[in-house]
Parts: sequence; structure tokens; C-alpha cells
Amino acid sequence: MPKYLLRRFAEMLITLFLIATATFFLLEAVPGDPLTERASKLSPTVKENLYKRYGLDKPMMERYVITMKGICKGEFGESVVYAGQTVQKLIHDRLPVSARLGIQQVLVGITIGLLLYALIAVFQLVTLPVEFNASHRALKVINETGVLDDEERAGARKVLSAAAMTYVASLLVSLANLLRFVIRFSGRNRRN
Repeated sequence: MPKYLLRRFAEMLITLFLIATATFFLLEAVPGDPLTERASKLSPTVKENLYKRYGLDKPMMERYVITMKGICKGEFGESVVYAGQTVQKLIHDRLPVSARLGIQQVLVGITIGLLLYALIAVFQLVTLPVEFNASHRALKVINETGVLDDEERAGARKVLSAAAMTYVASLLVSLANLLRFVIRFSGRNRRN
């Protein structure tokens, strides 16, 4: 278990690094910068001071290193949109609402998913007689037309019966999975 957790933690760190790197370079590829629109209305001195304050006057690779160091320390700097507020403060203020909304969305998604899965199982149950009837009709046509001899007819009967039973097996698997999901998400699988 500790090896698994360490491996998953390492994978998480690599993923976060790749996401942060991709985000940084994608934002660098976009024309302009965060201050382009605001700085266009300011005097050159104020504009230069803002670029220095936010580190936008430095080369791209130096900004990348500063960004990665900040992420490692948990320091995300000052917000460009909400001047005077740190990104940490903005995250801290908005995280509880976002977490609650995320949990609600997951619960709604699970509920809708279970209902749709139950609907699929009901559909399979309703169509089961149709599948058995199709196999029965096929056997009837084979017998009436005489396209197969007695030995082949016995083989066709086995194959058509097996084909009908695949629908029964599919229904049973769907019901078992539905039951597993319901038990899993209702909390009854907790170990004491």
C-alpha cells in the first residue's frame, strides 16, 4: 500500500508540473500579456512600474522559473484582476463555495448516472421477450423452409438458444453492476 500511495503521489506531482508548464507556455503564446489592455491607457512610467511589479519585464524563461518556484512554495503572487489581493486569499475565500458546488455536482451526476443505468436495465428487461421471440421465429422459419437437415437444425437450435441467453446474461450483468453501484455510493460498503 505505501508503494502504491508513493507512486500515485509521484504521478500527481508530475501531472501538476506538466499542467503548470503547459499553462505557462500556452499563456505565453497568446498575443499580449495580462496588462496589455490596462497598460495602454496609462502613462509610460506607470506602465513600466506595473511591468516591473508583476515581473513582466523579465525574459520568459526567468518568469517560468519564478512561476515554478512560487508554485512549489504555494505562493501564487498578487492578482492582476483584483489589485492588492493575493491569489492565495482569493482561493481561500472562494474554495468553500467551490468545494460545496463540486460535491453537489458529483452527487447529482451519480444520481443521474444511476437512474440512466437503471433505465438501460429496464430496457433490456423489456426487450428480453422480443429477443426470445426472434430466436423462436427463426427456428420456425428454418423448420418450415427445410433449408437445414435434422442435424443442422439441432445445431441451429443450440446457437439460437445461446444467442437468446446472451441477452439474459447481459441483463444479469447490468443488474449486478447497478446493485454494486447503488451499494457503493449509498455508503453501505463501509468497513467497520
